[in-house]
Amino acid sequence: MRGRMMPLEELEDRIARETPGFRIGNPELLMFGGRPVYRIRWRTPDGHILVLFADAETGQVLDIRGR
Repeated sequence: MRGRMMPLEELEDRIARETPGFRIGNPELLMFGGRPVYRIRWRTPDGHILVLFADAETGQVLDIRGR
């Protein structure tokens, strides 16, 4: 991995500002195109389960599935 990974708590705070809810289960750390990416299951206040993919170094949400 090239850079430092963002602390998971900080990443969750960033996600919650954009998509209210909370993480369920443990995130998975995957590699896409040579970059570390977290796969995070996220429960919204209305009960929907989303799967978010976020760059583990920058915290940028790359994709949200389940909307």
